[in-house]
Amino acid sequence: MSDSPYAAAAEGVRGSALAQREHGKRARNAITRGELGQYVHVDRDAVALIEKQNESRVPDLVSLRRERMGESPFAFFRGTAGLMAHDLAHQPSTEVQVVICGDAHIGNFGLYASPERRIIFDLNDFDEAAPGRGEWDLRRLATSAFLAAEENGASSDEATSVAVHTAKAYVKQLRGFLKMPPTTRHHVALDETLAVQTVPAATMPLFDAAVKRHDGGPQQE
Repeated sequence: MSDSPYAAAAEGVRGSALAQREHGKRARNAITRGELGQYVHVDRDAVALIEKQNESRVPDLVSLRRERMGESPFAFFRGTAGLMAHDLAHQPSTEVQVVICGDAHIGNFGLYASPERRIIFDLNDFDEAAPGRGEWDLRRLATSAFLAAEENGASSDEATSVAVHTAKAYVKQLRGFLKMPPTTRHHVALDETLAVQTVPAATMPLFDAAVKRHDGGPQQE
């Protein structure tokens, strides 16, 4: 068997969707979903970690980056994917190794044109993509939903509800993907056709306006 970081994760989960689901249930014996929800305090120097990352950035833009990160908790969160990755590495984990986005916060979703010239809504930032634990993207996505909700005036309880809804929607979509053949799953995208079926009616005018403004090149809304 290969020694790649994906070999152990792939071993025993090939086969039917039912076999993969059963494999996932057995994995809960190693770590439960409740244990995954426990936060382990990490003793680290956040400033030092951020400054270490700044060494690889354009020096003239670092001060501007610091200024923007200081605008709000969400702005700080957006600019510290490396810091969160450091913390996540010390949290309980499923040990399922996959290729993750690495920075799956809600600000990194937007509209762009696919190679087939379809206007789709999806992740549009993969600078931090790397091998990582399967749940790390979900943790960052749910946290970003909480912070963005608070920034837009939601109470802590309301923001928590948004984060929980985000996680449940993520799980629901994964379960739907599991029922699809791989070739069908590969081509699923939130384009204008699918948006009509899934986007709330109150949000559709914003989606339509964004599509009309789109000039066919990469663009983040």
